[in-house]
Amino acid sequence: MLVRIDLDGRHVTLVVTGLLTGTNQQALAPLAVRARALFPESDVAVDLHQAHEAEPEAVDLLRWSLDDVQPVTGPVRITAPARPRVVRSERSRAGGTP
Repeated sequence: MLVRIDLDGRHVTLVVTGLLTGTNQQALAPLAVRARALFPESDVAVDLHQAHEAEPEAVDLLRWSLDDVQPVTGPVRITAPARPRVVRSERSRAGGTP
């Protein structure tokens, strides 16, 4: 994950670059809360456009986690591509069964 902060501090973006799963999504909400605390007046977003893959369940869990903390911290947006990437396993690329 990459944290991108504009020079003026108005925009803070947590860019997910790997695989987002139901298990590791739990680490994102606290990071978004920390970003919101450090930059209370900024627009904070979690960007999934660069993610290698994002499980739909993981995105839903992340949305629910952020919805729970927003009354205290303020809004955190999630941006994601309209169509999630489909990543095939190495075996299926080699012609084996997935």
